[in-house]
Amino acid sequence: MFFPSDDGQLLAAQAVCGTCTFRDTCLALATARSESGVWGGVLLADGTPLASVPTRGRPRGSRSRATPQTAA
Repeated sequence: MFFPSDDGQLLAAQAVCGTCTFRDTCLALATARSESGVWGGVLLADGTPLASVPTRGRPRGSRSRATPQTAA
């Protein structure tokens, strides 16, 4: 739940964090230590907040196209 693989798990973790009295402290410590996962209701990757759960695989449009090399 605190290392979500989909939006449902993220929402469940955020619901738990939403009732916690240590939410702000938790988030501050996690960002200072470059943690990953849900901390203080925020999804972090190496201490940086993420807008959504990352998807698996290669990002769309990232395939590099090989250019033909000409003989000199």
